[in-house]
Amino acid sequence: MSPASSETGSARQHQDFMEAVAAVCALMASADETFQPCERSSINAAISTDPAFAELDADAVGHLLNDFLA
Repeated sequence: MSPASSETGSARQHQDFMEAVAAVCALMASADETFQPCERSSINAAISTDPAFAELDADAVGHLLNDFLA
């Protein structure tokens, strides 16, 4: 596999992970059929501060979350 191919695969995995994080957050936040501002704040704080999400762009995750909740 060439370096360009692995970069493309890595970028795709990164995007897939970001989408999965946003989807899980959307599912949990809407489990009670409402989405409260405090839930959004908690999600943003977790994505911005948790080391597991350090590689994620919080704004991009926010946009994905909006898409899932629309």
